[in-house]
Amino acid sequence: MPVIAPGNDTPPRGPADTPIFEALAARWAAAGRSVPCRDDEEWALLAERIPWPDR
Repeated sequence: MPVIAPGNDTPPRGPADTPIFEALAARWAAAGRSVPCRDDEEWALLAERIPWPDR
């Protein structure tokens, strides 16, 4: 199991994993799905809103 530095919760990717991840991430992004390690604009908008604006 790889050692992860404190404050960094993403494990290092090996060179063999990169092409597979990149292809999958490109396919998900093209389909409009959220992609790990990339900003999600819809989530950011939802998280900024006040959940109960009348209170």
